[in-house]
Amino acid sequence: MDDYLRERSRLFNEASEFSCPDGCQRYDCRDSEFHITVSLIDLVALSRACGNKVSSLLKDHCKIGFDPLEEDEPWVGRLTIELKKPCSFLEEKKCSVYPGRPVACALFPEAFFVLGKADEFLKKEIFQKFPCITHPATVPSRRKEILHRLLQMSAQEIFLSDFISSVSLPFLSISKTCRKSSGGNRGAGGKESRDPSPSI
Repeated sequence: MDDYLRERSRLFNEASEFSCPDGCQRYDCRDSEFHITVSLIDLVALSRACGNKVSSLLKDHCKIGFDPLEEDEPWVGRLTIELKKPCSFLEEKKCSVYPGRPVACALFPEAFFVLGKADEFLKKEIFQKFPCITHPATVPSRRKEILHRLLQMSAQEIFLSDFISSVSLPFLSISKTCRKSSGGNRGAGGKESRDPSPSI
């Protein structure tokens, strides 16, 4: 995991010529209409960058979101984990967890130009206030290769995150229900014992 996170962090900035314009108000970090989906791998990277437990990040910095599979069918999609807005890791105009930021943050806005979706996004009012989209920077060919690799990594991380969530969350819910109905974990002498499973 350590090697993967280091490589991931390195790719975030490798061969990139992009930097946020001084005049940008960091709308993507502040505006609640702009959704930043995070995977469990993102949460582990954030945890290492800020020193908080993953469970603490989920409780204090994240919320449940919904990602439609098709824009014209907004009722069909997947549940997601999103960063709350305004982002609590934003300090003035700088990211306090920059090396461990989510992949979605690292991909913005360059991935839009690589995927050829800039014109499509400019039709949406929310993106019209982003100077990095209305006046796009050049994306070098080497950077395009890296962005495609990061997009693949992101897709794999989201798939893994969705799989783990679909398996573990129902189990945890059932486990908590069983413990409540049985009066909690009881050790010797009927005293309640601590759950030996490690916290994350």
